[in-house]
Amino acid sequence: MKHHPTLSPSSFPAIMECACFQSKGGNADTGAGDEIHKCCAALVNAAHTHEPIVLENVNLDTATQEDCVYMVKEALNFIRSNIPSAYIEIEKGVTLYDDNLNVVTYGTRDIGAHNEDFVVVLDWKGCLDFDAESKDHHEQLECYALCDMREHGLKKALCIEALVKPRKLHPYWRTYDQCAATVECVVARRNDPNRMPQACFYCKLCANLLVCPAVNKRIAVIDACFPDLVSMDDNYIPEKITDPEIMSSAMVFVQSTVKPYAKRLLEMAERIEAAALSFSEKQNIPAFVRVIKNGIKKVRDINKAFALSGIHEDLFPRALSLSIPKLTEIYANENGLTIKDARKELEGILAPVIDPGESKTVLAFDKSKVKANINAKMSLNTIVNIMDNTPAPESHEQEAA
Repeated sequence: MKHHPTLSPSSFPAIMECACFQSKGGNADTGAGDEIHKCCAALVNAAHTHEPIVLENVNLDTATQEDCVYMVKEALNFIRSNIPSAYIEIEKGVTLYDDNLNVVTYGTRDIGAHNEDFVVVLDWKGCLDFDAESKDHHEQLECYALCDMREHGLKKALCIEALVKPRKLHPYWRTYDQCAATVECVVARRNDPNRMPQACFYCKLCANLLVCPAVNKRIAVIDACFPDLVSMDDNYIPEKITDPEIMSSAMVFVQSTVKPYAKRLLEMAERIEAAALSFSEKQNIPAFVRVIKNGIKKVRDINKAFALSGIHEDLFPRALSLSIPKLTEIYANENGLTIKDARKELEGILAPVIDPGESKTVLAFDKSKVKANINAKMSLNTIVNIMDNTPAPESHEQEAA
């Protein structure tokens, strides 16, 4: 077997669903999960050493701390009922070697114990969404179990997933052969040169989410034709582009893929924020409070404002600004016009007093003129046609269903 630097046991369940999964590191869930791990480790240590419980450095609300206390008691009682008087190891680093003593992978298991017949491995899972039925981390625990079985020369393991928030233990037995087969399968999937990304539950935790062709078909087209643009790293500096065709391709990528995708994400974020605000009227949302944000101030009485300001009558009008879209709505209603016709007519009437603002130069994609052909025999016109014919993504409501 060949060790891979991203082949951590905690990524095993994700790799089994998508061989291309790459962990993106910490997020809100993993941050809370780390605190739960810290709390449970402190509680187990206190129970093991009979020392006072110290939770001063644990950033958890009271309810979650109570969940941790309950689950630690349940877990320790369960372990001791299966292996009485066994020494319980806490937060121990384990390494898996192959038969030639090459490192396959390594990690830290939360709890371990063993007797002359079998090993016990336990891992704390926050399960912050309370959806215990959808959680399955057996590949991770089987890896830890295989580490311990190889170390102690045993052939049987009791794996325990401790789901803290729903207060549920999920124990199951595994044999040496079952655990070895799981690890071999994960390693084979990761090392497969022909592996393909798959959309799955772990997409939200993957570092490749925004450039994954399995998630975004348009990105798949760009990735196939212009891989350098999609795979840009921190050293990618657009200002250093000197080839007009490469700059053209970069603009296609931005306008056809990045901006529409960013717009979708922004719309989703706004919907979530609106739903959360409504939700907060009935229940408190952990880590969030309702605050008053200052609005945009407006002058309602122009004449009175002029009198109070003391500004010279020649200067006061210059300090005001006018919203053309809002004025257009009023003009359309009063004259029975469509917004489009009202805008055209109103701008004609007000042309002498409308400041067009400072003009700026922008780049607009012209599919009839732009033809870039970089690392591919496909013209941009063909690419755009493919994009235009790509079915629109289903709504969030459909995806949820």
